[in-house]
Amino acid sequence: MIVSTFAKTECLITQGRKILFISLSRKGSTDYAAEIARQMSYVDPWIVCSTESSASFDVVDKSIETYSGIFSFLIQSFLFFFRCPALIDSYKSKSDHLIIYFPVFHPWNLIISIWAGIKDIPVVTTIHDYHTHVGEKNRIIELLQKRQMDISDKIIFLTESEKNKALSYHPKYQKKSLVLLHPLLDSHANHTLGHSPDLKFLFLGRLKAYKGYQLLINAANHGSIQHITIAGSGDTSISSIDKVSVINTHLSNSEITHLIETHHVLVLPYIDASQSGVLTLGIDACIPMIISQLPGLQEQISESACAWTEPSTNALRDAMLRLQDDAEYYQSIKINLTNYKEEFQSKWEFDFRETIRIIRAI
Repeated sequence: MIVSTFAKTECLITQGRKILFISLSRKGSTDYAAEIARQMSYVDPWIVCSTESSASFDVVDKSIETYSGIFSFLIQSFLFFFRCPALIDSYKSKSDHLIIYFPVFHPWNLIISIWAGIKDIPVVTTIHDYHTHVGEKNRIIELLQKRQMDISDKIIFLTESEKNKALSYHPKYQKKSLVLLHPLLDSHANHTLGHSPDLKFLFLGRLKAYKGYQLLINAANHGSIQHITIAGSGDTSISSIDKVSVINTHLSNSEITHLIETHHVLVLPYIDASQSGVLTLGIDACIPMIISQLPGLQEQISESACAWTEPSTNALRDAMLRLQDDAEYYQSIKINLTNYKEEFQSKWEFDFRETIRIIRAI
């Protein structure tokens, strides 16, 4: 049995294309990319990332300086276009059976893909958000991403709902589309807080309007809600007020862990969302969550493993008060979430390996 299992594992590693994993984002979704790279280690991919994000990865084969600002983008993109063939050739010379995997969006993905097409190298692209979010719509990014999808050999969506959005506009993507949910991110947290009649509520993540943190601030107007923490970088117009503490800065992993362990409930009051990395942190930590009832988020967690709310102040306030007033409800969510975490991780690992098998067989 041991020999047979070993032989099957060796077969998985040696069969199929060699993966050139390229993640050039400076900040956006770098935790996602790093986790995918870690999960992919069994096939020993080559990892190329931006210099700014390299610390997030366990192993890096090459880091690339990208850009910051519009002027820098124009100059560096022009130079990268002519440097790109040498980058690809340096890996193609090591393996003729190569495939390029993009875990996150970056404008240079398109440059790399154009040259990869010329050199007959297939590419796989991950789509996090088919449309840019409410409040930060960017037509240029959407056009670049759609062009990237056109020339990709496989497209990986993080939810069925995002895939369906794309297919409603472009049914031609059907045959090359796959769905692989966002992996759990390691929170490094051990959430042990039991119920309290005076719950501490936590918002984590970028302070962007579509995240709905203003709904949480509005909910603090109820006299029974006393402790809310909003932590993350972004909107500088908000500041701490009575009952609401604002930590407006980029958070380290240790700071995130501390916040999760010292708050009772993680709140995701999103107005618009396709999926959420913060939600996966919550699952990993087994902290009770209140989550906006949006299609992408509903795919990430079972109905009984969190408290759902409509994205409105009144609905959010009601969900917060119910958890605060009902110790049995709070505890049942915590138990269901612990069970769900185990089921999710097992299924995700199977789905991930199947996805990797499919793309390496192109």
